[in-house]
Amino acid sequence: MIAGIMRCASWLGTLLASVSCVGPGSAGLAPGPPWQAPSGREHVLAGRIWDVNAGEFLTPREFMERAQTSRFLLLGEKHDHPDHHLIQAWIIRALVAAGRRPVVAFEMFSPDQVPAMRRQIASHPRDAIGLARAVRWEESGWPEFALYQPVVEAALSADLVLQAANLSRMELDGLRRNGIVSLDKSFVERFGLAQALPEDRYRVLVEEIQRAHCGYAPEDALAGMIDVQRARDARMAAVLREVVELDGAVLVAGAGHARHDRGVPVYLLRVQPDAHILSLGLIEVEAGVNTPIEYVDVAEPELFDYVWFTPRVDDLDPCEKFRDRLEQLRDGPTLE
Repeated sequence: MIAGIMRCASWLGTLLASVSCVGPGSAGLAPGPPWQAPSGREHVLAGRIWDVNAGEFLTPREFMERAQTSRFLLLGEKHDHPDHHLIQAWIIRALVAAGRRPVVAFEMFSPDQVPAMRRQIASHPRDAIGLARAVRWEESGWPEFALYQPVVEAALSADLVLQAANLSRMELDGLRRNGIVSLDKSFVERFGLAQALPEDRYRVLVEEIQRAHCGYAPEDALAGMIDVQRARDARMAAVLREVVELDGAVLVAGAGHARHDRGVPVYLLRVQPDAHILSLGLIEVEAGVNTPIEYVDVAEPELFDYVWFTPRVDDLDPCEKFRDRLEQLRDGPTLE
């Protein structure tokens, strides 16, 4: 009899533990094992959420309790990482379950695609694959839509407004040819894009670009690449600011755009100094790097508010993985 009670208690404890991992409302279990990414699945940090300012770990529920009170939620991803997009989708569902109705802004959509987006959503409001076809996603240069499908479906299934947050093709072309002066004057002035960056910050950006491009970025292209990065951050900030009255906004973008020190928050705070911004960096674990503070690039409060660690897509050297594409930079940067 006692053994039976103990077995029941053990089962109940397991059940309660699993329930405690459920996110707000009907969001369901937070993404985790089995992971989609194959490398580092057993890493001690995989699936853990680090509060950078407090220096402590949070459960997904605790993270969402904080995230749902933020007016602007920036979800910084690695574009080709399936688990990052599953986490983003879960966060959007959890916000909706908590009663929020944010606009979801995507770096992956540009103003050129907005008419097609509106027509498609008006006629087939919850068809994510149809939306991808309508905007000709396969020609966009972004990773395959199947990776982003869970995020788009999470927004569409809740009838949330989707917003394009990137620059237009015309703006990108103008930046390539003529730099910042090619952009709308009021936009440039509002976000201070004509102001030169401090020398130390400029050099840091140059070093990051060269490192990210494995040294293939031509020296004479670096200023233009920085112009594009700054203009994209400013445009995303402008889009978020425009829709804030519609119960805030979620931004789905690369992790670099979510950084407090030089990303979207810099430009958003310029036009709305009291903006309540929460920045999440979705970061791949590294073999042998087992504590959050060892991840120097993400462990400082000026980068992200929270870091959600995930396994790695692969263990390939990116300089080898993208060598052919990087070598094309010698003929001129694409700035995509």
